[in-house]
Formats: sequence, C-alpha cells, structure tokens
Amino acid sequence: MRVEGAVTSLTCRGQDDQFFIGTNKCQMYRSAYATFKEELVAVCHTEAVNDIVFPEGHSDLFVTCSTNDIRVWYTPERLERLRVTVPNVTCHAVEVTRDGMVIISAWNDGKIRAFVPATGEPMYEINNAHNLGVTAIAATRDCKQIISGGGDGQVRIWNIGEKTQKLREVLKEHRGAVSCIKINKNDKEGVTASLDGTCVIWDLVRYVRKQMILDNTLFKCVCYHPGEYQIITSGTDRKIVYWEVLDGSAIREVQGSLSSSINGMDITSDGASFVTDSMLWALSARAGFTSSAAALAVVWKAGANPGMWDRHNGLRNHGNTCFMNAVVQCLSNTAPLAEFLALGRYRARGARAEVTHRLAALVRALWTRDYTPQLSAEFKNIVSEHSAQFRGNAQHDALEFLLWLLDRMHEDLGAASPAQHPRVPEEVRIWNIGEKTQKLREVLKEHRGAVSCIKINKNDKEGVTASLDGTCVIWDLVRYVRKQMILDNTLFKCVCYHPGEYQIITSGTDRKIVYWEVLDGSAIREVQGSLSSSINGMDITSDGASFVTGFSCFHCQAALDFWFHSVQH
Repeated sequence: MRVEGAVTSLTCRGQDDQFFIGTNKCQMYRSAYATFKEELVAVCHTEAVNDIVFPEGHSDLFVTCSTNDIRVWYTPERLERLRVTVPNVTCHAVEVTRDGMVIISAWNDGKIRAFVPATGEPMYEINNAHNLGVTAIAATRDCKQIISGGGDGQVRIWNIGEKTQKLREVLKEHRGAVSCIKINKNDKEGVTASLDGTCVIWDLVRYVRKQMILDNTLFKCVCYHPGEYQIITSGTDRKIVYWEVLDGSAIREVQGSLSSSINGMDITSDGASFVTDSMLWALSARAGFTSSAAALAVVWKAGANPGMWDRHNGLRNHGNTCFMNAVVQCLSNTAPLAEFLALGRYRARGARAEVTHRLAALVRALWTRDYTPQLSAEFKNIVSEHSAQFRGNAQHDALEFLLWLLDRMHEDLGAASPAQHPRVPEEVRIWNIGEKTQKLREVLKEHRGAVSCIKINKNDKEGVTASLDGTCVIWDLVRYVRKQMILDNTLFKCVCYHPGEYQIITSGTDRKIVYWEVLDGSAIREVQGSLSSSINGMDITSDGASFVTGFSCFHCQAALDFWFHSVQH
C-alpha cells in the first residue's frame, strides 16, 4: 500500500474490517484488511486557502488556491477532481474566465499563470508581472483582458491573444498591496481595493481614475452591488460599508465581525444577501442587515494566509536589537494599534512626538511592504536620543523596553482630558470675511488626519492642503471640489507651489523633498532633505531658483537648509 505523505495516524472502524489512515499531506485513506488497498476518502490543502471561486453559472465545481497548488473540487461528491502543482511558491488569487476555458492565477513569485481547467496543463505564463508578487487578479467578461494587482500597489492591464500576452496599461494610484479587483458587467469600469486604505474606481476605456475612496482601514475585499451603482467594502476595521460609485460617499455601514478582519466577500445576483468569510447577511426591507453564523457551512474561505497581503515579515537587527524588534512586531500585530499608527489616526503634541512618529512610520512600512533597514535604524536612533539606557548595542529586556515605549507614547499623545487637548480639526473650512462679519462659506472633507499646511495660488482659484494622514489635496476654490489627491508614505508637514504653479513641493517625516505635477499628481523628482529628522517648514523664492527648509535635530533645537536648484549649500 502506498499513500501520499508520511503516515501520522491510524484508527480502526469499530468491529468492521476497515481501518483509516491519515497523512501529513492532509490526506485520509480507507482500507480493508482483506484487500489491503488504499481508497482516498478525504483530502484538503496543506496550507491556508487564499482564494476560492465558482465558475460563472456553475455550482457543481469550484477552484481553490494555496501554497504550492491550485485544486478543482466536485461538490456533489465532495472530492478533488484536479490538482495543479507549482512547487515552492504561493498562489494568492485565482479566477476562471467567463467561458470556462482558462484558470488564471496570481503567484508570489511575480508571475501570472494560466491553466486548462480540464487537464491542468499550462497554457501560458506572464513573467515579472509585478515586482513584489501578484496579489489579486480578474478577467474581463469578453476574456480578452486580464487585470492584475501587485504588492507594489500597481494595477496592470494585459491584452490576452491566442499566442501572446501584452501589457496594455499600468495604473498607479495605490501605495500599498492591491488586495482585491472586481470588474463591472460591461467591462468598462473596475474597482480595486488596497491595504493603503483606498479603493479606486477605474475607467477601463480611458484608463484613468474615476473616483477614490479613503477610509481608516486596510481594505481586504470589495464587490459591486448587482445594480453597479454601489460598491461594498470591508477589511481590518471589521465593518461592511456601502459606497456610491458616482461620488464615493458612504451610504451605510454595519459591524461585520466582532473579533477579526473580514478577508473575503461576495453578493448574490439579486443583491438580497451577501456572504463574508464569517457570516451570511440578508438585506431586510427596512434597509437593515440580519446575519447568520450558519453561513460558515454554506460558503467559506478558510484561514486567510497573511503572506504578502498583510505585512512585511522581518526586521533587521542593528547590533543586539532583537528585544526592540520583538516589541515592534508585537505592536504591529495588534490590529487596532497598528491601524491607529499606520493610518495616522493619532494626534501627537508637536515635535516632541518623534518617537511616536518614527514608530508609526515603521509600522506603516511593515504593512505597506515599504520596509527598509534604514527605517528600523532610524527608530533605534530616535529611541537612543530620548533614553540613555537604550543607547549603544547592548542587549536589554523586551518587557522593560515595551513599558518605556508605551509610557513615551502616552506622553507624546498627551493622554489627558479632552478639555485640555481639544480635537484637531480634519476639515478644510472657507470663511467669507466682511468688514464686520465672518461667515462660514464651505466645508471641504477629504483628509483623515490633521491639516498641517495650506497654500493658495496667485489667482485664488486653486489651493493645496497637506495633512498628517499622508495626503495632499489640490482644491478647486471656485466650485469647492477636489481636483487631485496625492498620497505618499509620509506624514506631510509642509507644501508650497512652485512659482509657475504647475508643480507643488512637499516634505514631511520621511525627510524627502518631492516635486509633484499639479495636473495629474505624479511625482517628478525627489531629494533627501534631511539626514536626522522630519522637515517641518518650507518656502520658495518668487523666481523658483532656491528654497529654504526648516527642521529640528538632536544636536541643536532648530536648523535651516538653503537649496539652489536641488543642490544643497
């Protein structure tokens, strides 16, 4: 008798002439004493299931993906029908084209692989589809295009021919890994969700952004309502939210889970109910929700694998800093605190809060896969500046460091009564100033963190605001609407217009000075503005030939740098 994997368990079936065999490859066999021949009775993936999909119009087959393989299952007999094995790599997402002729899959080695559903034979591979692995995938209904999302935050559109696969367009709006992609019924519009806290609705004819939705969560899943005038999202905040496609406004929300993030979601064709990876939901006649935990037995998505979709895994040691790295990892894996820091929801008290700012930048980098050893080295340096006991390369007690760090954050964040520390506004307000009256004209709501800087152009028809939530918004001050939004992995401290007003210049806690196009929000060039601390102020001369930045450092309370054509003097 030969079975797959090492035998881990044996058991007899009562007084019958049969016994069962279990293996470490998640296989269960049945055998009779008389024949001593194995019969496979149950099988499953050996690692977490990352995605599950039914072919359109079919309920007797479904496809799952995990580490090392893709499997096709036959539901009436509850048996595996096909297994496609790709050793030593992980499949993050899988999709079956509408005609049922191709299984397309997204892998952490940066490849898109296509297979024949009936036999599992390879059809084609797209190499180097994304630099940091392919994390999401979808196919248009005409089966002529594939849309992929990567750990690099890019969305790529591929033209699929009989013998060729060509890159058609690259869409750059997300700053974190793309977690989910959905396309509407006419293939002219799509929506992508990302771990950077944004969902983007795309025009798939002109390949431009139609709408951006921001929320204080790491989006894990998104789907269209059948009417396609709304989308439904969820993620690490455990809320299910309906949004208008037209203007990106939130319509209603409900608590989707009490314990953990929602990693998967789909909706019925009539829109009456939808399923998440923990519950089945029904939309009642009064526009409310009812739920049933029994849905776990109907549709499920088992044990989502964090992998590339959640966060970076390791931190570099700088001397004997394993005690420090252990504490940072614990805090980073405490979901409410990680969201609080990474999404800039804290409001620290001035420049004294450098420890909290550095910790937030490090946690954000872990979750957006932008971590570099320089970030953890800078965090160590800031800790050393504020605490003599943690200077040098000696080993320390992790609990002692945790208590110090929490106490420091408590001081930085000013944990006092609300009356002593009033809430920092997140709105941009426009006031009409008369000789004797001052009236509120308009309230603009886009930022999710404190507004740190405001600049207005020369004709008073446009302005730009910078925020600690990592966004800069360019406003139309005639119609009072957003013209452009810029996102970056920093807490923006300052912004100014280039004299020509076709570019803006920003800087903040990442210590970089960056030029951006006003027209499309694209980054043009950047330069390292400071080696030690964040840049807190900046202004430029009227001819644009030079500008000045201001910051604080450990050696002195304040410092100024003068710049000429991006060359420091």
